[in-house]
Amino acid sequence: MGSIFANKLSFTVIVGAAAREYMTFSKDCIYHSEHPQFKLMQDYNEDLKKPDLSKEERKHLSCERVK
Repeated sequence: MGSIFANKLSFTVIVGAAAREYMTFSKDCIYHSEHPQFKLMQDYNEDLKKPDLSKEERKHLSCERVK
């Protein structure tokens, strides 16, 4: 059983590293500061942190963020 978990963890770490590389260096990534919609995405993320959001507002922002 331990080997199964270790293989998954290794895979996840590798995928995570690849995603970070893409985010850091690709202007096509929406989380890159030079992407045209970077500010919009950051605004969604900040708005979703607000504790006073209604369930409806949170759902709407979550859906908008992944379009």
